Amino acid sequence: MEPFLLEITTTRPAAGDGEVSTRRVVVRGEVDMSSASQLAAYLIDELGDGVTSLVVDASDVTFLDSTGLRVLVDVSARLDAIGGRLIVDPMSPSVRRVLEMTGLLERYSA
Repeated sequence: MEPFLLEITTTRPAAGDGEVSTRRVVVRGEVDMSSASQLAAYLIDELGDGVTSLVVDASDVTFLDSTGLRVLVDVSARLDAIGGRLIVDPMSPSVRRVLEMTGLLERYSA
């Protein structure tokens, strides 16, 4: 069986088309122990070039485990340190459930 691949894409506003300090990252698939490091590397890489806010579209994330949650917490801490913010919007029911159970829903909601 071929392992499921996590799909991640970024939308960057064009110069003059809004806030260039914000990036929108679309994540599709399962964020678990086998894919969390891929997501972490991707999100950390997006933090260059004056980016202070990340909006993660997790509407197509079908599963989020504790390692995926740890990625969100770690990247959020990096953004907090520079006065930025990580927002998860929109989010799938499975992501919402994990954030609700851990008390983090309000922190990452728009």
